[in-house]
Amino acid sequence: MNDSTQFDAARQARRITEQAVSWYIEQQEPLSERQRVAFLNWLRASPRHVAEYFAVAQMHGDFKAAAILKTITAEELVERAGRDSPVVMFPLMGSAIAKEHRPRTGRARRVAARTAGLVAAVLMAWLGVGYWREANGRVERSFQGDTAAVRSVTLPDGTLVQLDQNSRIDVHFDGRFRRIEVVRGNALFDVGKDAKRPMLVHVGGHVLQDIGTVFDVKREAGGDTLTVISGHVRVLNALDASHKDEFASLLDGIAVADLTAGQQISLNVAGVSTKQPAQIARATAWLPSEIRFQHETIGNVARRFNAYTSKPLVIENESIADERISGIFHADNPQAFAAYLSTLPDVRVVEERDRVRIVASSRTATKDGSM
Repeated sequence: MNDSTQFDAARQARRITEQAVSWYIEQQEPLSERQRVAFLNWLRASPRHVAEYFAVAQMHGDFKAAAILKTITAEELVERAGRDSPVVMFPLMGSAIAKEHRPRTGRARRVAARTAGLVAAVLMAWLGVGYWREANGRVERSFQGDTAAVRSVTLPDGTLVQLDQNSRIDVHFDGRFRRIEVVRGNALFDVGKDAKRPMLVHVGGHVLQDIGTVFDVKREAGGDTLTVISGHVRVLNALDASHKDEFASLLDGIAVADLTAGQQISLNVAGVSTKQPAQIARATAWLPSEIRFQHETIGNVARRFNAYTSKPLVIENESIADERISGIFHADNPQAFAAYLSTLPDVRVVEERDRVRIVASSRTATKDGSM
């Protein structure tokens, strides 16, 4: 598939997602007869329309609809949509349909297996965080990417790391610093907040000092590349290994570059290149094209979207951030996810020049007291 075909396919996928979100919003109020006919025609146009609409509905916690989808085909859903009110079809599916029991298809079994895998991964991550906390914040551990897929790791400080296939990082946390060494491959970081312990990422002969950001590191034989997705990263020369107290003096290294959102730099033994505008889509092309989540908090899902855009989603209300949702979205379309969030009760989306704020539509206080 050439670049033009891929672009057209991605644009079409985004359009379908946006249409599904729009139809879901429309159905919060009774549809007119004209709207009902238009909605049914849209569903009949493609099984992908059914799947995308269902994904949006599922994210509102419509688990009955999820169970039903596993037992009937998209064609049957469309056929039933012609008989039933579309307002009832997904969010409040009729009890007569729910009573039917059919053996799962091979596709349904695969979906169930993937869901079980996601749940197991979340459980393993939670247990790992619990273990690290018992060690009083000290972490000495290596992580390696899977052989056939991107691996996500959540560290005990809340840092989210995504590892490309066969990539590796070494994690060293103590009472003074949070240090991570990128040993090989591609790693993307969304750094957790810990004002008392700076985050320092070692890349060859350089140290990256995080100042609240999302950034990508790529290590290759010919040199390394740093791409800042959002926020600010400072590049320091690493101290000589013979330094008496290397770790205590890490922040004393000479700063050789400061990067902000949308900037990229090359690093090698000779030094650093001049800063260049980054092509975010190319830098993150190794990440999954879809974001899939099962009973995950809105805050964590938003962070996963922020790996793909220099205009991050900022969830400012704790109750919104902690709400759990399930679904699938195209990773390069955070606008569709923001549109979905705007359909939730008491949620308001505020788009600004450098970020998209998700706030409570009522006067509920946010984390920092702002609205």
